Amino acid sequence: MHVMELTKQEEFEQAFPVMGELCDHLNKEAYMRLLGEMRQEGYRMFALMEGEEIISLAGVAIRTDFFNGKHLWIHDFVTRSGIRSKGSGSILAGHLMQFAKDEECEKVVLYSGLSREQAHHFWETKAGFERRGIVFKKQL
Repeated sequence: MHVMELTKQEEFEQAFPVMGELCDHLNKEAYMRLLGEMRQEGYRMFALMEGEEIISLAGVAIRTDFFNGKHLWIHDFVTRSGIRSKGSGSILAGHLMQFAKDEECEKVVLYSGLSREQAHHFWETKAGFERRGIVFKKQL
């Protein structure tokens, strides 16, 4: 297994079914359109590969704000169903931590929905993160 940054159109298309497990409200057209906009804003996608197959996927961006300083924001993180809890998420998370250090980030930050208890368990027990707040959202 190895981690690679996805940069080509065909790689992003290959990633869609895996990302679709996290963002099941998106069709491929919306995914590609939003991805294009996000990449213009600094979004980058990393995949844990087993041969030619994507096992886990992460979408990140380096951001700076008053509260976190320079940090790596994890927008998306998903491991294919059927192979979760077997260590692949930890491998990809470890790669992201090293990437953040290499980019001189002070922190790694992410949002996780309240109902995603399995994800919370992963981030707290496997990746060493701590819960720090609640996110508020209002649909416009």
